[in-house]
Amino acid sequence: MAAPTDPFPSTSLDTWRAQVLSDLQGRSFEQRMFTSTFEGLTIPALSTGWIGPAEGAPVPLPRTPWSVIMRHQDPDLATAKLRIGEDLRGGADGLWLVFGEGYLPVEDAAGLGALLAEVDLAKVPIHLGGPRAAEAAVWLDTLYTEKNVASESRPGSEGLDPLGLVQAGRVTAAELPALFDQLKVRLLAHPSREVLRIESRLTHDQGASAVEELSGGLAAIVATWRALEEREVAPALVAPRLSWALGVGPDLFLSIATLRAARLLYAELARGVSLPEGVCLHAVVGRRSFSAIEPANNLLRTTASSFAAAIGGADRLTPFGHDEVEGPASAFGRRHARNTPLILAHEAHLAEVADAAGGSWFFEGITDQLAHRAWEAFQDLEQRGGLVKLLQDGAWQKQLHRVGQERMLEARRRKIPLVGVSSYPDLEEVVLPPPAKNADAKSASRLAEPFEHYRRKGDRQLQTTGKRPSVFLATLGPKKAHGARAQFTTQLLATGGVITVGQGPFDAGTVGPNFKESGALVAVIASSDAIYAHEVVPIAQALKASGAQVVLVAGRPGEHEDAWREAGVDSFLFLGCDVAELLDRLYAFIGAHS
Repeated sequence: MAAPTDPFPSTSLDTWRAQVLSDLQGRSFEQRMFTSTFEGLTIPALSTGWIGPAEGAPVPLPRTPWSVIMRHQDPDLATAKLRIGEDLRGGADGLWLVFGEGYLPVEDAAGLGALLAEVDLAKVPIHLGGPRAAEAAVWLDTLYTEKNVASESRPGSEGLDPLGLVQAGRVTAAELPALFDQLKVRLLAHPSREVLRIESRLTHDQGASAVEELSGGLAAIVATWRALEEREVAPALVAPRLSWALGVGPDLFLSIATLRAARLLYAELARGVSLPEGVCLHAVVGRRSFSAIEPANNLLRTTASSFAAAIGGADRLTPFGHDEVEGPASAFGRRHARNTPLILAHEAHLAEVADAAGGSWFFEGITDQLAHRAWEAFQDLEQRGGLVKLLQDGAWQKQLHRVGQERMLEARRRKIPLVGVSSYPDLEEVVLPPPAKNADAKSASRLAEPFEHYRRKGDRQLQTTGKRPSVFLATLGPKKAHGARAQFTTQLLATGGVITVGQGPFDAGTVGPNFKESGALVAVIASSDAIYAHEVVPIAQALKASGAQVVLVAGRPGEHEDAWREAGVDSFLFLGCDVAELLDRLYAFIGAHS
């Protein structure tokens, strides 16, 4: 009997490359087969070999399910107490309580006791945070003593992070010495309790790249060790009692690589000062990709983020409700957020494999690139004086703001797509009304905000006049010529709540009367480059003569720009244009209500 034919015959890399070059038909191999990310990583279409850490001991990774830690910061204590009970009954492993102005308004141990009256403090980990975390730690100590909970049986963490508070704008850099003194007191008060949480996830929510998030976290760890050494507290006492909070988002590959790189980077840092290499990673679902437009889409973003945290090796995970865009989540939203990581752990069994991405050439490659770039950026921060100095000078805040603005511009240009917002918008979907921003939202940057602003303007006009703001779409030639750009234009304008009107195709004789009949003030010409060459000028002239306040062309003008502008074309919309800027100019003419 003949041996079966191998269904997957081996081939060489050279053969593959030759086939790709043939298929590309003269187009650049480098441009087509490599992708550059916002972080500056280069992602090959095909990963072809092991690219991993060349030196160092294996990095320890968790082999038990991550803890689901639900965050509570509602300034209404009655609501907070209700939600705490729901979370614990619903399977949450612990609580993250945030104290300070705009957060939980607790003022003493009695108030904290009332909030946690139904919580078994000997079993439920309580993680603290916020500007008043140190005070809350003292209140919690009082409760533990009153309930006879032994020091070694007090699960949770105190969540102090002096540098994180400065970065978030909750305190000034001038307050750092007092905050480090406070941190020392708490470290010495309970030699076995986790006290420090490095809140790099704040950098994530401010829009920075994974490189800034990781390098800034390393710089914060080193700066905190130094500040405590000056206060006669050795890093060996601090290192086992810190956790590192990192943001995770719906970019699965990048979020997985970020967590894996964080372990490698911390191990490298710890080896340099002869400390244990392991660190507790607390993954926090970032809300910079959350949108108020059809918030149910945020369920998918939370699921993808939670999956990334699981595969990336997080020890703890804090999700957020899909409707927790800037205000508090509903009970339904919190339930979904809580259940997602629980299902991933106990039904999908994702926690049964340590470092599930390990060994994948793709993941090892991007993890290695990210770790190297972050380490170089960390060294640069150190050479510039360290994070304390950079925060005091405002240089770190300016750097994060600059990178955040660059990311926002990428979103406005739709190079960072947001499904249901900047990609595939549906004008029938719900848009949450703008809430009073909670304390976290004030220091975060959501990529959907520019689009939400214009969607709400369009919705208000619909509510007050019965009609959405509209733009006349002047299609030219057969559908095969204008279809792609007509669809592109319709989708682009819909991101801002604007619809297109007009039953084309048109010519120079019919476009003017039809434009007048539409009642629109703005027109967009859409067709192929071949038709544009001889039709844009007469069509633009006809539209202007018929009262068009603004005439745009879908596509880049190339060598025709001067002639088309002279004929009446005001601007152009194309792949990569600043959509928010375009919508701003359009609404000035469309006249939507603010």
